[in-house]
Amino acid sequence: MEPLSFWTKSRRRVALLTGLVAAATLAAGWYTQRRPVVDVVRPVRREVREVVVASGRLEAARTTRVSPRISGGVRNVLVAQGDRVRQGQVLVVLEADELEDDLRQAAARVATAAAELQRLLTGPPEEDLTQAAAALRAAVRAGGAQVRAAEQRLQDLQQGRPEAVRVAESLVAQARAAAAAAQAELEAALAAADAAASTASQAEADARRTRALVAAGALAAAETEKADLQASRLKAEELAARRRADAARARTLLAQQQLAAAERQLELARRPASEAQIQAARQELQALQARVRAEIATAQARWESLLKSPRPVEVRVARARYREALEALRAAQRRLAAREVRAPFSGVVVEVFAQTGQTVAPGTVLLTLADPTSVQVVVDLDEQNLARLRPGQNAWLLPPGGGSPVPARVAAVDPQVDVQRGTVRVRLSVPPGALGPTLGRTVDVSLELGYWPESLAVPVGCLQQSSDAASVLVLVNGRAVRREVRVLGRNDRWAAVAGLDPTDLVVLRPDRLRPGSAARARVVLPEP
Repeated sequence: MEPLSFWTKSRRRVALLTGLVAAATLAAGWYTQRRPVVDVVRPVRREVREVVVASGRLEAARTTRVSPRISGGVRNVLVAQGDRVRQGQVLVVLEADELEDDLRQAAARVATAAAELQRLLTGPPEEDLTQAAAALRAAVRAGGAQVRAAEQRLQDLQQGRPEAVRVAESLVAQARAAAAAAQAELEAALAAADAAASTASQAEADARRTRALVAAGALAAAETEKADLQASRLKAEELAARRRADAARARTLLAQQQLAAAERQLELARRPASEAQIQAARQELQALQARVRAEIATAQARWESLLKSPRPVEVRVARARYREALEALRAAQRRLAAREVRAPFSGVVVEVFAQTGQTVAPGTVLLTLADPTSVQVVVDLDEQNLARLRPGQNAWLLPPGGGSPVPARVAAVDPQVDVQRGTVRVRLSVPPGALGPTLGRTVDVSLELGYWPESLAVPVGCLQQSSDAASVLVLVNGRAVRREVRVLGRNDRWAAVAGLDPTDLVVLRPDRLRPGSAARARVVLPEP
């Protein structure tokens, strides 16, 4: 009985163990079926191109602010905004009256210096000797007449001024006659005004009496209108007469004032000259005598120098004066030519600031000129991109009308940031003729900030971004594990990362799973 009992118990134990294993297998399968299925991707090696998209505008790469080289007023503005001009074309003309005068004077000085040099080289002609002698005689005659007139004036001051008294008396007589005439006119005007007032008053009384008779039925109503019109007309004549009387009164007052002034002038003329006036006349005579002597001496020296042969030193001085005059003439010609402000190169007028009549100076911007054959695209990007911008980066331009993208390159990055807008300005060079000559057009810009040709990349939906790091969820043995990664660059679909292995199972939508959660992986192929 004992052997049978042993084998029986063993079989029971085996059956029990088999049942336990089957139950565990069923439980494991049931648990596995309960875990959620999540989409995962494996990191792939591919190119990732990070771009920033913005709008830019087409501008001329070659622009200049045209300014004058001289000061003056603007006479004519010969171009308008949008005009095409050629190199050397006159754009603005400045006032040149003074410049033309300077040129004429400079030409006259050149002619004088050349004649003087020629005279010294050939000797004085006979007509120069004749003119010098005539000038000497004229200086003697004119100087003598001026001195005699000054001496007579001094004598008059010392002995009285009868001529001034005669003139003042004549003015007083004229003023008295004018005042008497004005007074007579005033009296006549006052009399006429009084007569007009009396007549107007009588007409008003007649009008009142007529109205009373009409009211009583003694006269027709039309008589009232006639009487009123007569009274109004006479009243207007009274007012006109009074205005004429006022004007006559004003003329009388003015004539009286002029008479008083003439009488004061006569009184001053009858007074003897003061010692200060006599002393001033004496000093004026002495100065005049000295000036006349100097003019006579100069004319005499000129005449005598013509009688002598030219000396070498005089010829050298004349040559130097001629060269100086000639250089001054050339400078005046250059200044006159500068009144015409010309285009430094062929292009399009972008803006015109000059206005006719405006006063300008060197440095004043008259207009802005642009060369449409040399264009660039200007785009303002977020200042956060400043550290990643550099000349030579690739860009692509898409004109508003469509068409194939136009390649471009970053030519310059402005070092300063627009603090109000938070942007940095980037200038892109464009192949000649690629976008046409229309300045100011808007184009769509895609600028390449980075390019990773063979880096591990995952879809951007896999990334979880915090303030200081980026991470992804990776399924390891059926559980989600957070793994930090370093984002090298990204675009709207892919992110180039470091910190992953090509065999990792990266959760495609990490926001649906928490770290540590169990899940089943379903490997999918992301869009390219």
